[in-house]
Amino acid sequence: MSALFYFTLSFGLTLWFSRFLLHYMDPTFFMDHPTDRKIHSKPIPRFGGIAFSIVIMLFGWIFLNESGIYSWYFVGGFSLFLIGAIDDYFTLSWRYKLPIQLFVGFFLVIQFYHDIHLVSFFGYLLPESKPLLLIVFLLWFIGITNAINLIDGMDGLAGGFMFLVTLAGGLLGFSNDAPYFMYINVIVGASLLAFLHFNQNPARFFMGDAGSLFLGYHLAVMPLFYFVADNSSNGIINITPFILLGSYLIADTTRVFVLRIRKGHHPLEPDQLHLHYQLYHYGKSQNGTLISIFLLAGIGCSIAVMPESLIGENVFFLIFYLICLSSFAFIDLVPRYFVKILMGLFEKLRTTNKDPWPHKLLFRIRYLPVAIGTYLFCIIFTYRVEFFQLTSMQTSILIIAIITLFLLKDTISSEHRKFEAVLISIGILQAIIISLGHQNNLTPIEDQNGMNHLVSWMRYGALAFSGVIISTNYILHTDLLGPGFWSITDLLILFTLIGINSLQSLGLILPPSFALEIGLVYYTNKLYLPHLSTLFTKEAI
Repeated sequence: MSALFYFTLSFGLTLWFSRFLLHYMDPTFFMDHPTDRKIHSKPIPRFGGIAFSIVIMLFGWIFLNESGIYSWYFVGGFSLFLIGAIDDYFTLSWRYKLPIQLFVGFFLVIQFYHDIHLVSFFGYLLPESKPLLLIVFLLWFIGITNAINLIDGMDGLAGGFMFLVTLAGGLLGFSNDAPYFMYINVIVGASLLAFLHFNQNPARFFMGDAGSLFLGYHLAVMPLFYFVADNSSNGIINITPFILLGSYLIADTTRVFVLRIRKGHHPLEPDQLHLHYQLYHYGKSQNGTLISIFLLAGIGCSIAVMPESLIGENVFFLIFYLICLSSFAFIDLVPRYFVKILMGLFEKLRTTNKDPWPHKLLFRIRYLPVAIGTYLFCIIFTYRVEFFQLTSMQTSILIIAIITLFLLKDTISSEHRKFEAVLISIGILQAIIISLGHQNNLTPIEDQNGMNHLVSWMRYGALAFSGVIISTNYILHTDLLGPGFWSITDLLILFTLIGINSLQSLGLILPPSFALEIGLVYYTNKLYLPHLSTLFTKEAI
């Protein structure tokens, strides 16, 4: 429940602060102008990273740093955030940013020099040499910190990638009994979901260097944060899951640097050699490009959260991993054929139907309010008694989610037609309601009788009916990569639901249908909400 509280508050605060900046900040202070290297065609402000970075640092400092043991994280994060914000305003050269990043890296080395004695990689302990570890850490720190900035070249890409990383980090913290590591990743992930509400194509703003450097810093120091949060480390830092989390960044950044050197270019000068540019230019689809990158990132994230008993001291897996990583980084034909095969596959998934909202169907969209209304009535009826037994934290989550919905009430009439933040807030309310009955050990459906038995059948019947409408109107009749349905947030919510479902195997007690119910309601509302916009005319953000 604490994780849900942190998620709700971080999500709501980032939404509010982002809207505040859009309303009141002069966008010319942080404007990103189009160039030949960039995809966008008009100037767009780049202060989105200011919103989520400030929320994460303030929120994390207040709730997670009572004892001061994580002060190093916030000091280093603020330093890189600040240099990034200055860069967004003045456009600094890498010659000015690199020394500051090295200074922050040395600051972290000083913090942990006497605490870390050994490094574990795939279960094998690396040679005990402090100078060697210093060099390796600085290379890792500088490379990963800047890698997020390097892939921040498309709406939703860097934020979506880091959301997947934080999702895996949260699962890793939960499964290894490191709650503070889970909480910081929940806070970062929730802020990124709120940021993506404004950053998905067409973006209202970019994260800028202030956001990308802070996110890169977060990924770079995740091993250190986990080392502090895990009380059983005994001076050994396990870098295996974090190398896996950053696999895509390591491979793509290394590949680009090698190509630049081969062509005689400076390795730190920007260009369009990164994989996301090649995917986009080949397939001309932003959604297809994002799905491709997220699938690659998802592979590394999935392996990273596996129990250490499965991948530790597995020499075959280690060799296979190193071969795949090296092939992608140093053999140009590998990513080239990957682009052709993947975009060819996505092209075959396209349909010729131009109407994203088919109406000549047996199961029509106009029936969805009946199905969802029936479902909501059933869960409220089922858990009516538990509403009067809410804890203070549950009450806080409900209030924050309702305030967030009120804040977003004009989104339905917005010309930008982005409903994902509204849907996430509804999902938070739904999660609280469903968890109430589970915590109070309500009678399973097969043991119910009378009115409760009828209501339970109505509840799951309404969900099943909604599922049929969703599949009929979306999966079979719309362009899978087009704007008719999928947004980047929709895809990340799907990954999140899969992650929540995996928590049951990791020991978290949840209702069996928890993720399925939240997912069906989310995508049902996503299908119907655009039709409500015709009832409103007020223009809003």
